[in-house]
Amino acid sequence: MHWRWLAIQIVGGLVGTPARGAADRDASCDWSIDWQAPEGCPAIDTIRDRVRHLATTDCEAWLPVSFSGRVSPSKIGFALELTVRAYALTSMRRLEDPSCEAVTKAAALVMAIALGTKPRLVAPEPPSAAAPPPPAPASVPPPPRAPTAEAEPTQPVATTVIAWKLGGGVGVDVGAVPTVGTNLQTMMSANPGPYRLEVGLGGSLSPSATFGPGPAADTWLLTARLRACRGAWDGLVAACLAGDLGIQQSRGQGISNPSTTTRSWTAPGVGFHVHLASTDRADFSVDLDVLAPLARSRFVVTETGVDGQTTTRQLFQTWPVMGRVVLSGETKILPTD
Repeated sequence: MHWRWLAIQIVGGLVGTPARGAADRDASCDWSIDWQAPEGCPAIDTIRDRVRHLATTDCEAWLPVSFSGRVSPSKIGFALELTVRAYALTSMRRLEDPSCEAVTKAAALVMAIALGTKPRLVAPEPPSAAAPPPPAPASVPPPPRAPTAEAEPTQPVATTVIAWKLGGGVGVDVGAVPTVGTNLQTMMSANPGPYRLEVGLGGSLSPSATFGPGPAADTWLLTARLRACRGAWDGLVAACLAGDLGIQQSRGQGISNPSTTTRSWTAPGVGFHVHLASTDRADFSVDLDVLAPLARSRFVVTETGVDGQTTTRQLFQTWPVMGRVVLSGETKILPTD
């Protein structure tokens, strides 16, 4: 069937996540549909019946997935925007076709697959045989046909919609500053399908870290942060490549002539983005990164004794491998549902 081919165009990219908006929910199963369609198109009850008919397993075994579908008129007929949310990922796809019936049947098939079932595909009905037109008399040649403006055949168009999110987090850094540094950050992320690209600004502060009796130092780290991730394990965990670029600064305390030392900071690494929970408006997660600073800054203090002798003592040196744990929350800013 034509609608079955349409579904194939969008099934491959639909893996998705958080937030359950105001939707029509099946009381006996953990799935919901928010459906909007113009008059004359199948209603939400019809969509639900088709999904149940296509599913080959009981709804108790379905994955906790929610759907948001909107059908609207387009240049070639009808456009379907379908959002699938499950665990920590959101996928949005757009499909166009001259037939509203075709795009809604494709949506039902996609929903059945996303719920973790193997859909029952019904054999297509045989096309009705149309009576051939009567032949023209042999003595009278058929009149020439006037050229007509026929619509060019259209192909369904499937596109990926990127979800933009804004958020912030708090956590700790170990190995970048003396003792354990308090980490604060803000970030924006783009989530096309199972992928995640995150750009942020963060800082880590270790105030007045004391190194035995006497000298101390205020040390802080300010960085721009980039993370690129791909979802795995049903969208609950995403593996990431991470990187920092910024400055590290330390100011001496408790000495006669305190000075401030600033060093550049570059640290590539790897990590994980772990989804914790979702609400209608926000997603919560924890990020775990292991970074390897390319330059290990060394901070020292120089002391002059009563005899005029100067001694240099190391206060802190960046670890060869540092760790970071950040608990964050974010909300979607584009596109708006």
